[in-house]
Amino acid sequence: MNFSLLTPLFLIVLVVAYYLTDIEIIKMIPALISALFFLLFLFAYLYDKKIILKFTKKFYKKDLNQNELEYISSGDGYWAIVTFINSVIQAVLALYAESVFWALYISVGWYLYFLLALVLQVAYGKVYVIKRNKNKREG
Repeated sequence: MNFSLLTPLFLIVLVVAYYLTDIEIIKMIPALISALFFLLFLFAYLYDKKIILKFTKKFYKKDLNQNELEYISSGDGYWAIVTFINSVIQAVLALYAESVFWALYISVGWYLYFLLALVLQVAYGKVYVIKRNKNKREG
């Protein structure tokens, strides 16, 4: 699965939502889009596509050492988990929560969730890389 496959899937979701104008169906669109990203990261993790590493190399021009490369290479699995949790949160809010809570999460909450996930990944990566570098010097 690649990004070009996401466009037809998104269009299918929009067509279904158009014909099924029930508000719960419309509220599920963000959860379905998030689920598509979950599938993308899951596929990348299972088939060792290293999407996160490719994006990092493209946008982060600093040279990465071997420990950093190893850590970033494992990022697809982490983001598969993050996007899965996001999909579940969105689906639960769409089906069971008041519309105000759903709208708040869809408009702002998921940005904060992903920012927190990114900060945690970077912070853990710093600790991981420092620990690996220290172990190599001692070993």
